[in-house]
Parts: sequence; structure tokens; C-alpha cells
Amino acid sequence: MDVSQTKPWLTLPASVARPYINALYSLLKQAGFPVGQWLADSGVAAQTTDSDERLSLYHALSLWQRVECDAQTPLLGIQLGQALQPRDFPILGQAALSADTLRAAIEQLREFEPLIWDIGLCHLEVTGQTAKLMLNPRHSTLLPAGIIELAISGWLQIGRKLLPEHQHITVSFTHQPTAEEKLYKQYLHASVTFEQPFNGLTFPASWLDLPLPARDEHLQSLLQQQGRRLLANYHRDLNLPNEVRARICQRLLEGPVGPADTARQLGLSTRSLRRKLAARHTSWRTLYEEVRLDLAMLWLREPEAPLADIGLLLQFADQSAFNHAFRRWTGETPGQYRRRI
Repeated sequence: MDVSQTKPWLTLPASVARPYINALYSLLKQAGFPVGQWLADSGVAAQTTDSDERLSLYHALSLWQRVECDAQTPLLGIQLGQALQPRDFPILGQAALSADTLRAAIEQLREFEPLIWDIGLCHLEVTGQTAKLMLNPRHSTLLPAGIIELAISGWLQIGRKLLPEHQHITVSFTHQPTAEEKLYKQYLHASVTFEQPFNGLTFPASWLDLPLPARDEHLQSLLQQQGRRLLANYHRDLNLPNEVRARICQRLLEGPVGPADTARQLGLSTRSLRRKLAARHTSWRTLYEEVRLDLAMLWLREPEAPLADIGLLLQFADQSAFNHAFRRWTGETPGQYRRRI
């Protein structure tokens, strides 16, 4: 069993802003879905008030897969994106609203998008009288169509807040429709095309220099300072727990791994790593246990994977030690968990 072959995003430090996840959580809960159970089954803690917390991409996608599977709601990503508000996009939402023009707002999107999720890569292309805002995510093969639809739908929703009187936008997706095409148009109130060369929005280039009704130079300056401060120390501060988690996962199958190994990979001293993780309300040991649990739950879904092999791959001394740890993590034995799922 090779973790990089099974779930590539486990070894990536990519992450999603927790306030964004919380906004989606609230919307789903309001719709009557059992979100608490979905969170627990995906290894995601309940809502937190820590506005700087980052949820690993692995946990975010595991949660999304569970939501799509159980909800059985057509175009759930589209619907959620249309229900989001600028406040649900930390810094980015208000920075876009307070920009002088649409062009400046798109520049805020390009600069601060990593504060929402750090695998997106937006690009503005202007050809003659046509402008295209395109989403070119890194590791695009890892992302289900529903996530792409959520992102583009969210862009469209913010765009309508920026220029409420300008609505003639075409939405493009590279994938085939996952529901009836009329549903896309019904939810998005826009022309929608599929199997296109890019995911994104197409609109008149003349809109780019239109003044925005909520522009605020002072607020814009404050948000830019705050956002750039967060981005400056992103890998060694804001997203450090996910950087550590990814490196633990990469090394775990090779043999025993310790905090000194991880610190060396990150160019930090062990003491500095410990201090920085404490500032993010976690520890190396906590992240190590989280990675082992993630891998255990993942491999237990493979019916042909022997329990003894899973325990050994996770660096447990024997099957008994693995059973004891898994029961401590989840309240049930590995065998009970496998039978339940």
C-alpha cells in the first residue's frame, strides 16, 4: 500500500481556511443535513473560533466526498457557492468589495486567494473586448467537479456583489455537466458551457475599469497590510501544521519519524518547530497521531488490506498496540470500524 498512490493529497501541505469551511458547515446545517456526523466521520473537528486555523486539503476533500455521497443533492457546490457572502472569504471578500475597480478586485483575488485555499491559481486574460477570469488549480486531477463548481459559483456570487447592475456573464467548465443543464442556468442565472478549455467566467472587458460602489481606499489599505502580513509567513506560521502533517506522512512509510526529522526538512530547529506549533495550538505529537489515524481509516476501507500490515506500516510494534491506539482515537477497534463502513 502506497499512500502517494492511494490519496496523493495526503502528502501535500495544501489547505483551506477554516472560516470558509465553517460557512459551508452553517449552510448545510441550516438545510437540515447531519453535518456533525459528517465532520466526525471525516476526521474533522467541530466548528472553531480560531479564524486563522487551516484545514488540510485531505480532510476538506474527505468531508466533501462524504457530503456529496450522503446529500444526494444535484449541483450542491453550485448552490452553496451562490449562498456564500463576502464575509465568508477571510480578508479576500472585503478586500475585493473595497477595491476601486473590478480589475483591482480581481487583483485582490489573485493575491489573497491562498488565504482561502492554496491550490487555486486564478488568471485574468483580456483579448480584445472580452475578459476571462480562469481558475487553473494546481493538482487539478485531485479535485472533483463539485469543488470546481463551488469555487466558480462563489466567484460569480462575489462578482454580482461588486457590480450588481452588470449580470451578463458566461460560466465555463472543463467537465461535462453532472446534472441537467437547465439546473445550472436556474441556479446560476447565467449562460453555462461545458467541456471548455478552462473553468471560469467570461464577461465584457469594459467592466474591468468600472468604479465599484463600495470602494473604500482606507479599508483597502488596512486589508492589504493584514493579508500580506499573513502571506509573508504562510508556510512557517499560518499553514505550518499542514506543512508538518504532509512531511510526517511522506516519511512515515520509510520508517520511524520524529520531530527532529520534520524540523530539519522545514529548515527549523526542533525547539523552534515546537514553539511555532504551540502558537498554532498543536504539537508535533498531535499531528503525528492525526496522520496515523488518517492513514488507518483510509486503509481500513480497503477490504483486502490485512490489519496486521496496516499496523506495521503505521509503525506500531504489534497488532495489539495498533488496536489500543485506534480504540483510543475512535472508540472502536479497527475491525469494528471496518465492518461499520
